[in-house]
Amino acid sequence: MSTATQPRRPERTAKDYAIEFGEYLARGAEELLQALNHQGELLSRLDDGEDISDDDLFQARELVLEFHGGLRRDIYEFRKRRDRALAPARTTHTPPPQPREWPATWEAIREWRDAPTRAFAQAAVEAVNRTITSELHAQVHLDRIARAEQEERTTDREHV
Repeated sequence: MSTATQPRRPERTAKDYAIEFGEYLARGAEELLQALNHQGELLSRLDDGEDISDDDLFQARELVLEFHGGLRRDIYEFRKRRDRALAPARTTHTPPPQPREWPATWEAIREWRDAPTRAFAQAAVEAVNRTITSELHAQVHLDRIARAEQEERTTDREHV
């Protein structure tokens, strides 16, 4: 079929895109709520004394974090398209507005997500430092004892 006989689809407006991404936003919120409910159920069952594996709890937490990040992206994309839909019509071509501090938002998400991991890593480093410090103190103490014994032997030889 030739392109001349095909009916032309109307151009999509910024409002159409905003509505589409509003649906993505709603879907992302529903997914996050489902993940939170699943995690809550696991924690409730754990509180009731049921045996829940650490893997199940870890997977539930990872799912919540994944959907949380997805929801943040959906919010950003929706707001970008909403702003375009609400902006006055442009008569001349101007560059699109720059996105709002998206890298800072990602950094905040990473900090929130990695906080337990960072705390664990910091505790591990502190434990290793304490171990090294105590080993160094023990080695210094053993060196002092060895030096004192060596001095005693040297003094005993001199007196003989």
